[in-house]
Amino acid sequence: AVLAIGNVRIDEDGSGYSTLANPDVLGDIAAVLGVEKRFLEGYFTAKETLMAGEIVTTRLTKDKAQDGRDAMAKALYGRMFSWIILRVNSLLAPKEQIQPTEISEIGILDIFGFEHFEKNSF
Repeated sequence: AVLAIGNVRIDEDGSGYSTLANPDVLGDIAAVLGVEKRFLEGYFTAKETLMAGEIVTTRLTKDKAQDGRDAMAKALYGRMFSWIILRVNSLLAPKEQIQPTEISEIGILDIFGFEHFEKNSF
């Protein structure tokens, strides 16, 4: 989902607000995240605020929408990375007390820069 979110292109409509240039990519993202496609369409182009018991929807500019898209990808990536580390640590944890010199470790390198590719994929 993180790589697919990076492929969401946001344009500007005639009134200065954001619009999705390729809404077809949202189907795959929605399926992986377990949400409805229409929810994602709204997430990328508008924000909702609760004011005095009412939900107020505000359309986003192109820049704000792109910032939101990038923040979503970053948050999902961070959560996924943390889960992987916790899972690996739990699998490597010794079953009984052992000497510190006998503890196994694994190093993970987080490579910066994948978000700068023209098309994000494997």
